Amino acid sequence: MLGRGRRLADSAVRLNFKEFAPASPSSEPPLIILHGLFGSSSNFRSVAQSLAKRRRVVLPDLRNHGTSEWAANASLSAMADDVV
Repeated sequence: MLGRGRRLADSAVRLNFKEFAPASPSSEPPLIILHGLFGSSSNFRSVAQSLAKRRRVVLPDLRNHGTSEWAANASLSAMADDVV
């Protein structure tokens, strides 16, 4: 598991995420799993570990959640823009 922080080019906040990957490279596309409004990436850690046996899994913390930065604008559209 790798934990990383990354500021997306068009995003005003740094989104932290956890990344899980299989031991050998996979031809499967990566999965990005988003938590709910009262959660964080930690909610899906055990699921990601199981899925990572076959493919790369990315669990971002949305703005104002988990270990990502806080932002005054916490609208659903702002959170969607951060990850799209």
